[in-house]
Amino acid sequence: MLNARTTAATAPRPPSSQPAAGGPPTYLKALAVDVFRAVGALVEEDGGGLVEVLLPDAYQDRLDGASFLRLAFDPQAPLPPDAQLVTIGSPLTEQIVTLAEDLGLAARWYVNGLKWSQRQAIGLDRWRARFTNARFLGDGVEMAFACHHVLMNFRVSYVSDEKREELRTVVVDVHSLQPAPLLQRLWARLPASSEGVFTIPAELRPAGVTWSRPVAVMPQPDFYLSDRDELPSRGTLETLHQRTVALLEREIAESIATYQRHAARQLELERLRIETFYADSEAELQRRLERAETDERRAAVQAKIEAGRLDCQRKLADIQAKHRLRVVVQLLNAAFITQPKVRTHVKVENRYASAGLDVVLDPLTMELELPTCQSCAEVMASVHLCAAGHLVCDACARPCAFCKREYCRDCGMATCAVCGRPICPQSQVRCSTCTQVTCPDDRGRCH
Repeated sequence: MLNARTTAATAPRPPSSQPAAGGPPTYLKALAVDVFRAVGALVEEDGGGLVEVLLPDAYQDRLDGASFLRLAFDPQAPLPPDAQLVTIGSPLTEQIVTLAEDLGLAARWYVNGLKWSQRQAIGLDRWRARFTNARFLGDGVEMAFACHHVLMNFRVSYVSDEKREELRTVVVDVHSLQPAPLLQRLWARLPASSEGVFTIPAELRPAGVTWSRPVAVMPQPDFYLSDRDELPSRGTLETLHQRTVALLEREIAESIATYQRHAARQLELERLRIETFYADSEAELQRRLERAETDERRAAVQAKIEAGRLDCQRKLADIQAKHRLRVVVQLLNAAFITQPKVRTHVKVENRYASAGLDVVLDPLTMELELPTCQSCAEVMASVHLCAAGHLVCDACARPCAFCKREYCRDCGMATCAVCGRPICPQSQVRCSTCTQVTCPDDRGRCH
């Protein structure tokens, strides 16, 4: 059985702005060390909390022309005369952050250059969503908003008799929890730039989409929206982590099946080799047993036969464990990608219920996004309005066999104990004798 897990210690955590008890904020030191090592500097830490940095020539101008830096991070400790203090808001800290952004080490990215019609950008007649038992009516109001995505990079290890590793990237919409396959493909193929700007080339545009100006992914935004710089809460981050792991498991399912078949084949070959070897050895010992002339000799040969059988069982158990495939998923890092989108609100209704739904236009693809099922959280092209007001997909909709109303699987649908048909909560009849649930037509026939 596969053992898929994540390393919780690598999950992204918003850094605390407060220092640890009696010390400076440790993330500033970690950031500085990572940035300087990324540019090829020689970095050494001494025992007193100072960091010494020997910068390459190419990056000295970025830090006031200095070739050697001695950095301190604790504002409460005595500052040596040749050291510079790195603290929140200091000029040196700003220079380090700017250098990190230019290197592509930023954790926040923005999709810039997107344009759309400011009036009636959303044509509901182009929406691919279809409503099976309801109608919808738009309010005609469109509003731009900042759509946030989380990008998580994972190391996936396939471990059996040998170890194979690969890097996988998953991008998820923070609000809808849906994957963003286009952003994921673009991110994987974006050409790098030394200025930290990743321009999307024309060949990566979605088919039939024309952008009026270059579209680029950058660490600084060129648009303003009130919710542009929002960050999700810790609870939301944990939910996003769980969702990305679930999507990752889908992505690697085929790879897992391939490695499982390979491991099973190797196990079968090694088991055959071991069983053949011990079978031949036991056959030889049986012939010796037949030729043995004394009880002492027969007992010695029989002991060897028993020992060989035990050794065979042990080796078979060893190779079984050796070739058992284990899948280990480790989160390496994460980033947020924000892009502007446009949404309008529609009202979905039928004779039994009504619900509100946002329709979203993605200016990157110029397509209207499909809604998300409120039961299974998957996108749906066919939409059912549950009689309790939920919008669900075909797989989660449950029509009542008696009253014909549609409910979702989370709304208390039951199965008649006699005829086996689905029954909604309003049509269920619970027997007072055996407590089983039936439809009205089979009232009293359950016992």
